[in-house]
Amino acid sequence: MSALSIQPTYPIFTETDGQPLEDGYIWIGTANLDPEGNPINVYWDAALTQMASQPIRTQGGYPVNNGTPARLYVNSDYSIRVMSKFGITVYIAPAATERYSDVVIADIDSSKVSFIQAGTGAVTRTAQSKMRESVNVLDFGAVMDDPLSRAVNKTALVNAMNTGKKINVPAGVLWVDNDIEFVSDTYLCGEGALLTTIKGSGDLFKVTTGFGSGTFQGLTLENDATLGKLYTLTPPNDSGHARFIDVNFGDATYHIFHATGFAAVSPIFENCVFRGATINSRYYRSLWAYKETNCYNWYNGAGLVVEGTSMGCSVNNSVFEHHTNEAMKLSVVSAGNEQLSFSVNNTYFEFNGKAGTPDVTLITSAAGRIRAVDFNNCIIQNPDVSTTPVRVYLSAGGGGNIDQIVFSSCSVIGTLPLVTDASNVTLRNTYIAAGTSSYVNVRIPNLAEGAIGQVAPRATPSVAWNTDFTQDSVSIANGATYDLAVGSGLISFIAVGSVGTAAGVVLCAFGTTTLVATTLASVTVTPGTANKMNVFYNAGTGRYRLENLLGNDVVLSISMDKLRSVV
Repeated sequence: MSALSIQPTYPIFTETDGQPLEDGYIWIGTANLDPEGNPINVYWDAALTQMASQPIRTQGGYPVNNGTPARLYVNSDYSIRVMSKFGITVYIAPAATERYSDVVIADIDSSKVSFIQAGTGAVTRTAQSKMRESVNVLDFGAVMDDPLSRAVNKTALVNAMNTGKKINVPAGVLWVDNDIEFVSDTYLCGEGALLTTIKGSGDLFKVTTGFGSGTFQGLTLENDATLGKLYTLTPPNDSGHARFIDVNFGDATYHIFHATGFAAVSPIFENCVFRGATINSRYYRSLWAYKETNCYNWYNGAGLVVEGTSMGCSVNNSVFEHHTNEAMKLSVVSAGNEQLSFSVNNTYFEFNGKAGTPDVTLITSAAGRIRAVDFNNCIIQNPDVSTTPVRVYLSAGGGGNIDQIVFSSCSVIGTLPLVTDASNVTLRNTYIAAGTSSYVNVRIPNLAEGAIGQVAPRATPSVAWNTDFTQDSVSIANGATYDLAVGSGLISFIAVGSVGTAAGVVLCAFGTTTLVATTLASVTVTPGTANKMNVFYNAGTGRYRLENLLGNDVVLSISMDKLRSVV
C-alpha cells in the first residue's frame, strides 16, 4: 500500500498573530467586489445542497456549522474577507481562485489541475490535456456487456472515431448495430483479443469513403447469430494501410471482403487468428503489398483468396488448417489480370479441402498471368478427407499463363501432391511424396537424392542454364499409353515393372522420334512392338506418346531436356 499524506480535515483561519481565529467572521462574495456587500451562495457540502448563512462564524479557527467544524464550497471564483470578533479585518482577497485542500471549492476541472510527467525535461501540462491524448468509448456513453445498447454503442463508437484520437475499448463485449463507417486513420484498441470483443449483427465495419487506413489492435471482431462481413472495402479509390495486430476474427461470412477494381494497398496482419468465416476469411479483387505474419487460420470456408490482381504480397510464419475449400487461392478471372511476386514462407498447411479442393490453387480462367510465386520452407500435407487427392494445383486455362513458380525446401505430401501444367515450376531441395504426382514443365535443379519420395528412379537431368526439364512420375498399366504434355526435346526415362523394365533416351522433334540409347533393347520408336516400351509421335493428339507393351504395369520416371537459347 502506498503512503498517504496527512492533511487537515478542515480549513483553519488565523488572527494576524497566527493564533486560531476565535468567534471570527468570514464573508465570501463576488470576485473583485466587496464580499460583505456582494455575497454569493456558499455551501456546507460538495453537492451544493446545504447553503451556509453569511457571515460564517469560526470556533478555534474552524468554520462551524451548528457548532461542528465544516468545509466550505462555492461554484465560482470569489472574493473573501476574514474579520476578528471585534470587526477588524484580518485580510481580504478580492479575486481568490486558489484551492487549498478543498477549503473553498470553486468549479474545479481538469483544465485547472497541473500535471507533470516523471523524468528529466518533463514540462507542466494540464491534467485535461494529458487525459485527452486518447478517448474511451465510455466517454461517449457506451455501455459494455449490454446487447440492448447496440444503437447507443454504435453512436458512441462513431463519435469516438470522429475525434481523430486513439480509441480505447475496455474489457467486455461492446454490442453494436451494423454498417459502421470506419473513419480513416482510426486507432481502435482493446485490452486484449481474449478480453475485448466488438460484436455486431451482419456486416460490421465498412469503408465506402476515404482510404480505410487505420489500426485494430488487441480485440476480437465477430458476429452474433446473424452472420455478415466483418470488414468490407468498397472505396472509390485505392485504399489501404490498414493494420490488424493481435486481432481475433470470429464468426462471419467473410472476415475481410474487398470487391472493387481499386487496389487494397499494404494491409498488414500480425499475430491474428482467423476462425469461423463460412465463405472466405480474406477475399480480395486487387491486392498490393499484403503482409501476413504469425497468423493462425482454421475452420473457415476458404482462407486467403485473391481473384484478380496482386503484387508484392507475402504470407509468413503462419498456419492454415481445417478449411472446407482452399487454404490459399490465387486466380486470374479477367483478361489482363496479373498476380505477380507472391511469397509464402515458413507456413504450414494441413487438413484442408474437405469439399474436395486442394490446399493451394493457382489458376487462370482468362488471358492474364500468375508469375513469380515462391513457397519457401513450407509443409503442405494431409487432406481433410481421403477423397481430396491434390495438395497443390496449378492450372493455366482461358489463354492465361502461370510461370516462375518455385518450391524451395518444402514438403508436399498427398496422393497427388503436385498437379501442374504451368510453364515453369522449379523444385529446390523439395520433398514430394506419395504415389502419382503429375509434373509438367517442372525444373529440378540440384535436386538431392531422395527429394522425390516413393517414385521410381529417374535419369539425372542437366542443370545447364539453357535447358528446361520435364519430370513425370506416373503409373502406366500394361497395354496403356501416356502422352507427354510438352513439345520437342530430348527425353530420358526409366520404367520399372515387376517383370519387364525399360530405359532409354529418345530425341523427339518435328513429329519424329529417334532412338539415341537403350538398355537391353527395351525401347523402340515403332508403335505396337511387343515386349517393348515404344515412343512415337501421335498425330491425333499432336503429342509424343509412350506405349507400354512390356507385359506388366510400370512406374515411369522421365525427364526432358528442352534446348533454348543461351541466356
